[in-house]
Parts: sequence; C-alpha cells; structure tokens
Amino acid sequence: SKTDKNTADNEYFQYFSNGHRSIMSDNFFGTYYIHSCCLTCQTNFYDFQPYIYGVYSLDQVYNFKTMLFQNAPNAMISMNEINIYDCLNYDQQIKNDEKLCKKCGVMTNFSIKNIIFVTPHILTFIFNKNNLPNAKFAIHEKIDINQFVENKANINYDLFGIIAIFPQDHYITFCKNPLDNQWYSYDDTNVQKKNNFQEIICSVGFPYMLFYKTS
Repeated sequence: SKTDKNTADNEYFQYFSNGHRSIMSDNFFGTYYIHSCCLTCQTNFYDFQPYIYGVYSLDQVYNFKTMLFQNAPNAMISMNEINIYDCLNYDQQIKNDEKLCKKCGVMTNFSIKNIIFVTPHILTFIFNKNNLPNAKFAIHEKIDINQFVENKANINYDLFGIIAIFPQDHYITFCKNPLDNQWYSYDDTNVQKKNNFQEIICSVGFPYMLFYKTS
C-alpha cells in the first residue's frame, strides 16, 4: 500500500499496461482501490486493484438497508425489495478492522472503504441469497452507477445476461441477442424466445449472476 494516492494510481496503471492486457481484461476489468486510514497516526493508504466483479450476500445487504431505514424512517426506502443500488451502497460503507500500520508500526484500528475508480465495459454481479424471506430482488434492465464511481464518466449499463438458480440447483441462463434485440432462455439444449423482459423477471426470482454492458 502507498501513502500517496497519485503514486499508487500511477504504479497500478503502469503495471496493468505492461503486458497484462487481453480481451478479457479490456472487457471485464475496471479498477477499484481500498482506502484505509490508520486511526492512530491518521496516515492514509491506497491500494489499487482490478475490479472484476462484485460479490454480495443479499441477507447482509438487506440487514444494512434495514439499519438505514431504522436510522431514517422517513426516507423513501422500499423495504420489500433490494436491488443493485442497495448492493453498491452496502459495498461502499466504511468498515473497521484492526491490522498492523506500516507507518507507525503498531496494531491499530483502521477505517476501510472500497471505491470503484474506473468502471469496466462489462459489469458483473454475483449474489448469494442465503436466508431472505422478507424481500425480493428487483432486477433493472438499465442502471446508472456513477454515484458510486470516483472517476465518473456518465456511463449507463444495459442488462444482457442473467444466470438464475432453480430448485435442485438447476441453472438457466437468459441472454439478450444483439442481432434481434430479443431475450432468450437457455435451459440445457432447450432454447426459447421470450415475449418480453417482464416474462423473465416473473420466473427468475433471485438471480445468481447479472451481466451489464455499457450503453
């Protein structure tokens, strides 16, 4: 970790550009950094890493949203559903952890926050449902995540792929064909054209993975 943000930023991009580029990295890799602050000596540390996908336990996201609602009961918060924005809001909350400070050399409390710095062309989300009986997951066809990104580029994302888990751990994929702009379901060898996006939403329930691409 570097104490200077610009130095850490420049070193990361230099490393990434020296032979680490590929079709996968160009499409799926963005950048995020971990900002941690030693609460003893007040030194800031910045660690830049590839942003490949977000992984979220939906029960933790729901509990975090419930806490926000309890602290601001008059806020316009829908407690019967969670969505991508709730997940990103949960990911960017400030967490506390105890670790060794490289500046003052003592075990101390750190405040830590993950920040998306550069968004990838294809944005991937992975979800773990666990126990979530009181809420549904609202899948949006279009999302705007600029409020969660430091290096804002006014990029909107369109949903083009869904992987859903059905009973007996059976996976079904839904994809939007770029040629006819229609949604299809892929269930082993059974491929079906869907009438509209709402038909998919009614059957999916909780998604396992969502794939978005820049508009």
